[in-house]
Amino acid sequence: MSKSILIVGEFMWPWYQEALLNSFKSQGLDVDSFKWFDFFWKRFPNNELKFKSLFHKIQYVFLEGPIIIRINNMFYEKTMSQRPDIIFLYSATLISNSTIQRIKQKLPATIFCQYTNDNPFSKDRTFGIWRKFLKNIPLCDIHFVFRESDKEFYVNYGAKIVKPFLPYYITEKDFHIPINKIPIEFHSEVVFAGHYENDGRLEILEDIIIKGYKLKLFGSGWDSAIKNKINSPLRCLT
Repeated sequence: MSKSILIVGEFMWPWYQEALLNSFKSQGLDVDSFKWFDFFWKRFPNNELKFKSLFHKIQYVFLEGPIIIRINNMFYEKTMSQRPDIIFLYSATLISNSTIQRIKQKLPATIFCQYTNDNPFSKDRTFGIWRKFLKNIPLCDIHFVFRESDKEFYVNYGAKIVKPFLPYYITEKDFHIPINKIPIEFHSEVVFAGHYENDGRLEILEDIIIKGYKLKLFGSGWDSAIKNKINSPLRCLT
């Protein structure tokens, strides 16, 4: 008999929690989800997202308030009714330390896994958004990390077992496209599609241009990153 799995997270974009859920299902595993996207967000036909109100945004940012309490209570109730063997917390920034402790008291055999593809230890992170996630590290049985360099941070926060969670792609969405089918604006020797982070990626991309390669850059945060870098070769791309 296969173990039952509960995936917990926001489920905002299909390549995160939903991709993991579908992958488990394709393997014939007993898997269910607990999600909170609809508590806070409105999605428009063009895929634009907006908070339902300022009241919702404040609670989402500060991780406090009646909606956060309700989500934690509903999560607890679902685990009590389903009694999953494994709870997979996927970028579960809203789940509180006390909720996990309550569940572990009632279901001591349930294994808690925690993962995020982000870096919750970065000094540049939005204030407080990862504080519940970080507090939950000692309570979780297994931590999966996106990058090897994060391992020591998890261990320092009390992680028991830390394993790599390798990058993946979704075969139904990510596949080879013949070059004659690719719009001309995407043609280049090097393409970087991703947001800015202060982890060295800006300097690497600058060096690519300096060495004479043609670069296409897509993503958010780059204008702000080079605002004070007058001589940055990326200025012509943003």
